[in-house]
Amino acid sequence: MIKMEFAPLWLESQGTSPVALLQWLFARYEVVEFPERITYNTHALDSLFSCALHAEQAAHFVDYVARLNSKKRGWVDLLVRPASTDNHF
Repeated sequence: MIKMEFAPLWLESQGTSPVALLQWLFARYEVVEFPERITYNTHALDSLFSCALHAEQAAHFVDYVARLNSKKRGWVDLLVRPASTDNHF
């Protein structure tokens, strides 16, 4: 599992489509937005992945993230893990 920063404006400034990157990730991995903090009673990381993002949400998610800061400079952290039903942490 990795934690990565996702910033659409920065990706675009380097010639990468944030939507295409997300769709590539979604096709291969489970991806969730990392919360500000994991609460005390979170029993396992699996509970975070119960709201995994999906390919049809890519464009809307990019728009949502971009609008989290002025001039579309928003960013979030993502958790990414191999796509499998056997993920138990």
